[in-house]
Amino acid sequence: LTNQVKGKISLYTNMGGGEWVTRVGMVPGSDLAKLEKGSTILVFGSDLHEEAPLWWLRVKQATERGVTLVNASARKTRLDKYAAFNLTYAYGDEEKAIRELFEGSSEAAKAVSGAADLVVFMGSDGMGQAQTSALAGLIAEGLVKTSHFGKPNNGLIPVWQNANDQGAYEMGLQPDETLADNISAAMAFYVAGADPAGDNPSLRDAMQKAGCVIVQDIFLTETAKMADVVLPSQAIMEGDGTLVTGERRVQKFGAAVPSAKNTKPDYEITCALLEKLGGDKLPVNAEELFILIRKKESNFRTISFADLGATHEQWPLVGRNEVYYGGTGYENNFGLGVILPLVTGESGMPRKTNMPETQKLLRSQFMALPVTALYDQSLPVKTSLLKDRIAGTLKLHPEDAEALKIENGADVLLKLGKETYEQKITVSSDQPKGKLLVTRNGGVPVWQPEAVEITVSTPTNERGSL
Repeated sequence: LTNQVKGKISLYTNMGGGEWVTRVGMVPGSDLAKLEKGSTILVFGSDLHEEAPLWWLRVKQATERGVTLVNASARKTRLDKYAAFNLTYAYGDEEKAIRELFEGSSEAAKAVSGAADLVVFMGSDGMGQAQTSALAGLIAEGLVKTSHFGKPNNGLIPVWQNANDQGAYEMGLQPDETLADNISAAMAFYVAGADPAGDNPSLRDAMQKAGCVIVQDIFLTETAKMADVVLPSQAIMEGDGTLVTGERRVQKFGAAVPSAKNTKPDYEITCALLEKLGGDKLPVNAEELFILIRKKESNFRTISFADLGATHEQWPLVGRNEVYYGGTGYENNFGLGVILPLVTGESGMPRKTNMPETQKLLRSQFMALPVTALYDQSLPVKTSLLKDRIAGTLKLHPEDAEALKIENGADVLLKLGKETYEQKITVSSDQPKGKLLVTRNGGVPVWQPEAVEITVSTPTNERGSL
């Protein structure tokens, strides 16, 4: 569609580095359940229990089999008690920490560089797109130097914020570092499954300058409210399709519930638009579209749609009579998926990478850092059933709160650029001093390290600021 109208396509994400995963990620034959004593898992910059609970469970299970866990983070997480080595670095010192792990002489570094097999989970805790893109390059550099790539059960696994971000990278899509400028200059802006206006005030302002705005989504988001045309699409459980996980595993999915009236799958809407604009008539079912992807994308050519549906016996046995042993899960007869081969060649070798410089603060400013919570205030999660589980948006260390004369649960005003946001604040000792942690999708658009000012908005004996 983009080629037909001579436009530009961009991956909308706040986490980068997927291009390195295509080169040093997991390869066919990999299985986290097969990691054994002598192997190492490095979790870097990720609160894995909040960002990806299933991977958290698999990492925990690996430690019970004797796998060495190195957990590197700027704050406490629920993975700490299972780690052989817990390394705490300061936010902003990610480059120093990862280089010490791959190049240093500590026991933790030896566990990383000398591992029989090494799997690295990379998160986005306190980082944005620029920081995670650079971090992925640094990890790729380390994996190549220690020969922990290109073989089963070795490589980089990104803990993506969205289900199919790796699939976009595998097909050559990249984030746009000048997205706001390109939106402002666009004659037409077509948004599928994203909410830039709700996420970022600068992107909302850019949308007001764009020509025709077309939004394809299942919710009436802030972006959809600004649209000239809204195309209602089906939810993932209403249709079929494929996705690529952070393990580079291509998996298919099918409809679990009937679709809502007057909705279509995303790919069917896009195919219809392409045909209306004079393009080719493309198939409108997942299997035929996957065949088309195989023809156009070299790293998908070794996989057939039938391969995605292959299964084998998995333990513990589930979906049978032994519910006392296997639980009440269902037997997987839909398919386990297939891991893609790596992209190879000289262009795939890591180049020298450095993290972007840390933003300098004024005396009145505070560094706000984005973190992920499993239950946040995004539309799919913000329900009456889950409202008591939704994480608070702002978190501050007790010593910082005392300096600001802020009590736990107080309302504060947060000034970010030209915008001001009012939020309740949680005071917690489980985080570093001198930093403000901001939950993603919590009503305050902090998607990368940002300088902010905090003032008390509830009446107190004394007002304070930091």
